[in-house]
Amino acid sequence: MDGWTWESLDREEEELAAEAMAEQAYQARQAARQLEEERWVDGVVEEQERRERERANARRKSSEQPPKSRIDRPKDWVEWEAAVAPFGLGIVASGAEGGGGRGLVARRLFACGEIVLSSQPIVFVVNQQSLKTCCHHCLARACRLLVCSRCGCARYCSVDHQRAAWEEHRDECALLSRTRPRVPGQTIRLLARLLSKLRRSVKDDSGVHSQPEAGDQVLRASRRGEEGANPPQVPAADAHRWAMSPSGISSLPHQLTAQPDLRVREFREQGAMLCSLIADVAGISSDPTAVAIADGTTSCLETAGHTEEKSNGQVLPARTGSKCSHGWAAAPLPGAQVVAEMISRLSLNCHTICDEELMELGVGLYPVAALANHSCIPNVTQSFGPNGQIFFRALAPIECGEEITISYIDIAGACAERHQVLKDTYLFECSCAACARASMCTPAAEAHERERAFMAAALREAQQAEHDALDREDWSVALAHARKGCELGEALLPHHNPSLGLQYLRASKLYAHLGDLQEAVACSRRALSILCVTHGDESSLVRKAQEMQRALQMELAYGVAPG
Repeated sequence: MDGWTWESLDREEEELAAEAMAEQAYQARQAARQLEEERWVDGVVEEQERRERERANARRKSSEQPPKSRIDRPKDWVEWEAAVAPFGLGIVASGAEGGGGRGLVARRLFACGEIVLSSQPIVFVVNQQSLKTCCHHCLARACRLLVCSRCGCARYCSVDHQRAAWEEHRDECALLSRTRPRVPGQTIRLLARLLSKLRRSVKDDSGVHSQPEAGDQVLRASRRGEEGANPPQVPAADAHRWAMSPSGISSLPHQLTAQPDLRVREFREQGAMLCSLIADVAGISSDPTAVAIADGTTSCLETAGHTEEKSNGQVLPARTGSKCSHGWAAAPLPGAQVVAEMISRLSLNCHTICDEELMELGVGLYPVAALANHSCIPNVTQSFGPNGQIFFRALAPIECGEEITISYIDIAGACAERHQVLKDTYLFECSCAACARASMCTPAAEAHERERAFMAAALREAQQAEHDALDREDWSVALAHARKGCELGEALLPHHNPSLGLQYLRASKLYAHLGDLQEAVACSRRALSILCVTHGDESSLVRKAQEMQRALQMELAYGVAPG
């Protein structure tokens, strides 16, 4: 009993009693919190059931009502209906979630993982980071690419792909050769391709540009709805061609007047730079307004989103078929206002093209796919194939009459974060069921959003730490962060989310590398259950994951077999 006194024993007893009281208080708080959470969950379930009943009633009423007349619908309604009808889709007056005035709706039942829509881009470009690593025609990554000798920018994985891409690259090549070795940003390059495509479209329809202001007419077809002109009546067989035409592109919203002033000026500067460059290449006069803006922004070409390009692969000769190997001299330039509207339209309606591992490759314009509205709990996901082809796949069974929605942004964050990104980028606020639940003014909802914001930040930190550990080849640390990413992803993301599937796939590879075959197989199964839905069984990523899973199972079976 050396060192012990009655006073010290009393203090020990008091401390133990205080700890017991603190533990009781903690348990009481936990029980109260659990009760509050259960009440919140019950309220959420009731709200979901109420919304589902309202949607079912609305669908029933809409099916009972006679179809609206052509006069009551937007001028382009029939054309878009005909364009999406081959996919088993229709057009619905929507936009409460996605911010537009219309959306896509299922006209039949779609199974989980089924392709809902597929489309080729009308134009696409690779981003600045992928200029030297991707084929500019098929978007395949390759170590050795053939380089266009004229512009020094375009790269192709084969001579056949260079020939196939020449029609799209011809006008672009003339512009890039003037800026060489600098390469304009993807917005300028995408707009240049779109202008070239629209000019060729108008020329193909009319034979030649016979009007003095034909350049403005090419893009001002995109303002017909505002000027009161009717879009062309397109037969069902030509509906897709109409959707990829100037009239179809015109139908997509630009909302230039709703853009922030700083962004509008940026759009005007970008348009002015491109118009000045085209005028220089074609030897023609640009719009006076465009020239006036360009005079004050000539330095932008030196600073705004350009990279140094040096040819490091085999050089391909530029393809020339006549004295003038481009079509920019075919018509006068459009006005700066029209070009600014087109840039705004691109900013709102383009899709970021990614590879199978969700690494960004470029950006493309898909008029039909652009009709899909946003939801923070989407029922389809998008993936991309060769040549930038986009696929919408169902994340769950989709009933007839249900709206088709995708996620425009990362949906792991809290509601306030998602709303801010959507407002800044797409000029609307989401009102989907997830955002409606999060916006409830209740203590439980607010606590849930604070916890979600904390978990979203933790997920990003874990993913970044995982990538850093992989770069250092510290496999154990990478695995610890990968496991944390899987746990947080399960809590924040929908059941079938491609990011979550890739997270499990990385964890499976790390487990296998460190010799834990059982966990590797378990993570591989979870990854494949997601990726088969989001990417499709024919995906090369899925096939490789399946081969890896079979190899792991064989190795595991061999390891546990009796000796």
